[in-house]
Amino acid sequence: MSMTDIRSSAGLRLLLGVVLCVLHTSATHAEATYERYLKNLPAVGQLRASSNGAAVTWTRMLEGRRSLWIADGVGLQPRVLLEYPDDDGLPLSSLTIAPDARHVAYIRGGWPNRQGETNNPHDSADPQERVLWMMASDGGAPMRIAGGPGAALHAPTFSTDGRMLAYASGSEVWFAQVANGSTSRAFTIRGRVGALAWSPDRRSLAFVSQRDDHSFVAVFDLATRSIRYLAPSIDRDANPVWSPDGRWLAFVRTREPVQMYRFSDRSSGIPWSILAADTATWTVRTVWTADPGVGSVFVELEQDTASGMGPEDNFSSLLFTADDELIFPWERSGSVQLYRVPVAGGKATAVSRGDGEVSTAAVSANGKLLVYQQNGSSRERFDIYRVDSQRPARLIWEGAPPDAPTAPLADGRVVFIGETSRTPRQVTLQQDATAKAQAIDTIPEQFPTAAISEPEIVTLVAEDGFASRGLLFRPKQKRAVKRPALVWAHGGPRDITLPGVSKYDSRWIHSAVLAGYVVLASNYRGSIGYGRDYRE
Repeated sequence: MSMTDIRSSAGLRLLLGVVLCVLHTSATHAEATYERYLKNLPAVGQLRASSNGAAVTWTRMLEGRRSLWIADGVGLQPRVLLEYPDDDGLPLSSLTIAPDARHVAYIRGGWPNRQGETNNPHDSADPQERVLWMMASDGGAPMRIAGGPGAALHAPTFSTDGRMLAYASGSEVWFAQVANGSTSRAFTIRGRVGALAWSPDRRSLAFVSQRDDHSFVAVFDLATRSIRYLAPSIDRDANPVWSPDGRWLAFVRTREPVQMYRFSDRSSGIPWSILAADTATWTVRTVWTADPGVGSVFVELEQDTASGMGPEDNFSSLLFTADDELIFPWERSGSVQLYRVPVAGGKATAVSRGDGEVSTAAVSANGKLLVYQQNGSSRERFDIYRVDSQRPARLIWEGAPPDAPTAPLADGRVVFIGETSRTPRQVTLQQDATAKAQAIDTIPEQFPTAAISEPEIVTLVAEDGFASRGLLFRPKQKRAVKRPALVWAHGGPRDITLPGVSKYDSRWIHSAVLAGYVVLASNYRGSIGYGRDYRE
């Protein structure tokens, strides 16, 4: 992709005048092409792997019809686990798979609004429900666990032995027996519960208690039914993660000013810290603290939660390795990079390299394999890297979606969601560190790959000299003729428009381009992916 420099508003007007002269095709052909694009564009996400590496599961939507997929067996062969036949507007979220790969659980239905109402896309006479379901990975009908109209269910997670499913409901945590689906309330506390994390021995459940302007990390002991709060304070504690051997429970502590607004300056603040509890004594100490100034504000990794699906699932931006090291994102260089620090304390050292930003990262269940995404050679393209033990990072895929999860397996395989600028997202497998990654699910044959246009990267220079970035999409047409042009401004502003075809704004952009429009998509100041100064 080449780069064009556009200066000031006059330059933008000139650009729009130039791009109106584009290539031509018939309106009938364009209409058929963009309808074929929308109809055959699968939306793939929520990739999850069992800790034993026997299976991966994910959600897929095509023409509004939602389905659950699983890949297991030799070579991880994909198959449909469950499909809802209608475009009913009811989302599938909070997908999770048991460590032994024998069961999956998910939530169907939207998150209730402030009035406790669940979205009702078809204006049904009966209220819509939000329901937690569980089913065996070898098929059969799903089992209803809990739910109803306005139910605030979220964060389901299987115990490490696969026999119990924990889930949160407001200020409560409940347990469901996998064998028969029977449920029992584990505990009720003040505040909203989330970020459930089972200890490796299944005897304890860590969680976050959200209390408006502060939060606690706590541990529930199943045998004594007691709750232990870890070094409670008036700060925000979150991101709990267990070490693979269960000896440590680490979490992040951030300190924020009393008044924080959506667009407040967050370029620096009170330095954040990593804390860890020794589970033999439950003594909590500070492992590491960020430097003042650049990087003093904690920036979390991305996750692929859909809008309106409720609180974040069981996700942590802290990662534990088998070497008793913690891997975490830090913006010390002005861009989000990965660093490592021993849980015993010490100096943080860089894991990722380059000027780009790391968006997602994951560690295998045994803590020996790290996979992360970073926009390296182009800020508008996120690539996937793997790090085996202490070896240098190896590039395994170019052009992945920045918010898509990866699934590094303990046997050295890596499963991730790959994408190119002309093909939709696909679940992709790399068998080992040297093998070429290959897609394990398919794109509909009718998808118009040949008609998809790769964008040109442009710079837009404002009157104050600030240079922002954007993408210029032109239709693939045979002869020059004037065409209408559109300017796309993404939401957020903590977001980024990318060359791919699957992201929510990409669907609008490519639909317009295939219909004959020229589209200029601007990643203006405030967008992610370009570093702290650009974002703030």
